Amino acid sequence: MPSETDRGGDLPKAGHNQHVTRIRHVFKWGVARELVPETVWRALCAVEGLRLGETVETEPVKPVMEEHILAVEPFVTLQIWAMVNFQLWTACRPGEACVIRTIDVKMQGKVWEYRPHTHKGEHHAKVRVVYLGPHAQEVIKPWLKSDLYAYLFSPREARAWYQAQRAARRKTLVPPNQRKRKPKSSPQRAPGECYTTRSYDHAIGRACERAGVPNWAPNQLRHNAATRIRAAYGIEAARIILGHASAVTSEIYADIDREKAREIMGKIG
Repeated sequence: MPSETDRGGDLPKAGHNQHVTRIRHVFKWGVARELVPETVWRALCAVEGLRLGETVETEPVKPVMEEHILAVEPFVTLQIWAMVNFQLWTACRPGEACVIRTIDVKMQGKVWEYRPHTHKGEHHAKVRVVYLGPHAQEVIKPWLKSDLYAYLFSPREARAWYQAQRAARRKTLVPPNQRKRKPKSSPQRAPGECYTTRSYDHAIGRACERAGVPNWAPNQLRHNAATRIRAAYGIEAARIILGHASAVTSEIYADIDREKAREIMGKIG
């Protein structure tokens, strides 16, 4: 196949053709299992990649303004606010903040290690380690549980806390018909044991609306942390702590990366 230079025209930015490549890989997988004719896959290989201007550019993900983060605190539960701060101090992904359990945290030494039991790169057999410095440790200490496999941040517990707060603020007696009302045995929208990235994002969105600030997403908090780390220690340090893949895949260099990440998060995490 001709190179992008041979074709002429502007080169597409990195990432424009990722979906095209994924589709080719899917059909290649089907050919290997005799589910798709080989001619179909070869025809897809002949399809040229998209050039600059042929796709709609998406806005890059940007950090959240600090005042917009602080504005949502009165409108979220304690669990959600702890997750927000956990992300700010660790640069972890929203999904990693959602599924943290006590069993997943190695609480030894000055810097703790959190190894999510499920994460973005697990299907590539990658090891994900989130380093917890003193600030991140203070965030999760009140949430550590005797049940090692229980999720630290539980929507069910958040609902119970909210109902208790509402009952404490009530200034009038509960009407007799409400006192006799029994809770549903199997409600259709019962809160779960852990947040999902969708429910986490939805909680932040509602809080932004109530606070009167522009809507922001939990994934942007990772960029807040990355910006802070990059400013203090450089882009390579940010790559290591955020868990981005390196061009060097040797386990020797991976060990060096972990030591560097541990040292940095011990100072600022």
